[in-house]
This record gives sequence, C-alpha cells and structure tokens, in this order.
Amino acid sequence: MFNKPAEVIKHAAELLNRYSKGNKNFPESQLKGADLSCAQLRGINLKFSNLDRAVLFKANLTSAILIGVSLKGADLVNSKLILANLEQAQMRSANLYGADITNGNLQSANLTKASIENGILFKANLEQANLSKADLSNTILCQANLKSANLQSALLFRANLIHADLTHADLTHADFTEADLEGANLKKVNLRGAKLNYVNLYRANLLGTNLIESNLLGSNLTEADLFGVNLSNANLCNTNLSYVDLRESNLTGAKMSNADFTGANLFGANISNANLQGANLSGVNLYRSKLIGTNFQGATYDEHTAFPPRFDPKVQGMSEN
Repeated sequence: MFNKPAEVIKHAAELLNRYSKGNKNFPESQLKGADLSCAQLRGINLKFSNLDRAVLFKANLTSAILIGVSLKGADLVNSKLILANLEQAQMRSANLYGADITNGNLQSANLTKASIENGILFKANLEQANLSKADLSNTILCQANLKSANLQSALLFRANLIHADLTHADLTHADFTEADLEGANLKKVNLRGAKLNYVNLYRANLLGTNLIESNLLGSNLTEADLFGVNLSNANLCNTNLSYVDLRESNLTGAKMSNADFTGANLFGANISNANLQGANLSGVNLYRSKLIGTNFQGATYDEHTAFPPRFDPKVQGMSEN
C-alpha cells in the first residue's frame, strides 16, 4: 500500500491552522507572497517550498527545515532562524535585517543582493554560499564558516568576523571598512581590489592571500601572518604592521607612507618602487629584500634594523631613532 503524498499547502491560514493542531510537515508548499508575520513556526518542515516575496516579519522559524526553499525577495526582518537548515535556499534580494540565524545552516545558499544588516550569524555555516553584493553591515559573523563563499562586492561595514573562517573565499572588491577580523582565517582568499580601511586584522592568517590593489589604509595588521602574500600596488598608508610576517611577500608599488613596521620580518620581500616615506622601520628585517626604486625619504630605523648588504639608509634619506 502506497503512502498518500502530502497535500500541497497554498494558503497561510491553512498552514497556521494545521500547524496549531500539531502538524509540522509541509514540504513543497506554494506560499508565494503569503503573510506569515509574527508566526510561531518552530521546527516546521517547509523544504523545497516556494515562499518568494512572503512576509515573515518577526516570524519564529527556530530549528525549521528550509532546505532548498525559495525565499526570493521575502521579508524576514527581525525573524528568528536559530538552528534553521537553509541549505541551498534561494534567497536572492531577501530582506533579513536584524534576523537571528545563530548556528544556522546556509551552506550553498544563494543570498545575492540580500540585506542582512544588523543580523546575527554567530557560528553559522555559510560554506560555498553566494553573498555577492549582499549587505552585511554591522552583522555578527563571529566564528562563522565562510569557506569558499562568494562575497564579491559585498558590503561588510563594521561587521564582526572575529575568528571567522574565510578560507578560499572570493572577497573581490568587498568593502570591509572598520570590520573586525581579529584572528580570522583568510588563507588563500582573493581580496583583490577589496576595501579594508581601518580594519582590525590582529593575528589574522593571510597566507597565500591575493591583496593586489587592496586598500588597507589605517588598518591594524599587528602580528598577522602575511608570508608570501601579494600586496602589489596596495594602499598600506598609516597601517599598523608591527611584528607582521611579510617574508617573501610582494610589495612592489605599494603605498606605505607613515606605516608602522616595528619588529616586522620582510626577509626576501620585494619592495621595489614602493613608497615608505615616513614609515617606522625600527627592528625590521630587510635582509635580502629587493629595494629597487623604493622611496625611504623620512623613514626611521634603529640599531636593530637589518638592511641588505651595501645599503646606506642615510643616503636614502632615512634617520635613525
């Protein structure tokens, strides 16, 4: 005897009525444009349902099963999606302002142009998610999994990404102005053309990262791991690079005026045609670095600064501290 297939739900009132009677299983429902504002739908199963442009303002979808659901253009402002499973969900242009998706699963979800401003994505799984052109301003993404995520041209102004994992993510032209990336894993990330003004990258892992033409004006990179990183033509003016590992990195043509390199290791780095005017090079290791055409005018050094053989700092316009 065959099981009778679940009846497709097409109206919000019918869904709420059946849910109130203990039924939580509503896969493949057709609720396009439905008004479910403030609905209490904990643990509901709506996988593969169509909720495009639905209104879920302040709805409680804690632990909901929303695998493959379509929420394109939906209103999820201040909704609760804690522990919700949104794997492969289609959420293009959805409004998730202030939504709480703590520990939520958004793996491979499409959030292109979505608004998640002031949202909470603490420990959320966003691996391989598409967040291109999404607004994540002031969003909490602490310890979030963003491995291989697409964040091209995304807005992350003042976002909290402490200890987030962004390994292999595409952050091309993303705006991280004033974001907190302390201890974040940015290994082999593409940050070409990204805006990183006044960002906190204290102890961040940037091994193998592409930072060509990126803007790091006034950022904090103290103790960050930048071994072998490509920072050619990047803007590092007024940046704190104290005790940073920049061995064998590419800094050709980089703008680094007034940057603080105290105790940094630039062994074997290529700094040709870079601008280091007024930079603090106290205790810096520049041994075997390429310094062809580098501008050191007004830069300072001390007795612990290690220069390449036959390099005369005085001739280069530098002064000793």
